[in-house]
Amino acid sequence: MHPGDLLSASVRALLFALATASLAAAPKFDLERVTPVPATEPIPTMDFFRPRVLSQPVLNPSGTYIAAVVTAGEDKHELQVYGLADHMI
Repeated sequence: MHPGDLLSASVRALLFALATASLAAAPKFDLERVTPVPATEPIPTMDFFRPRVLSQPVLNPSGTYIAAVVTAGEDKHELQVYGLADHMI
C-alpha cells in the first residue's frame, strides 16, 4: 500500500465523520411554515430553497380571474382559479 493512499483514506474518513456529525446537529427545517419569520430574526437559508407554492399564474383576458398551479403536497399539484371581484377560489 502506498503511504499516500493511507493518508487519503484517513482524510476521507475524517471528512465523512465531520459531515455526518454536522448533519446530525443541523436544525430541522419546517417546510410547512407559511408565515414569515419575525423582522428581528434572520431569514433561514432553507426558505430560499422551498418548493414554490404558486407556479404559472395567468390572468384571464378580462382581468377578473387568476389561475395558477398550486403545490398541495409532495408530488401533488392543483389548478386553482381565484376570482378577483368576489375573492372566491
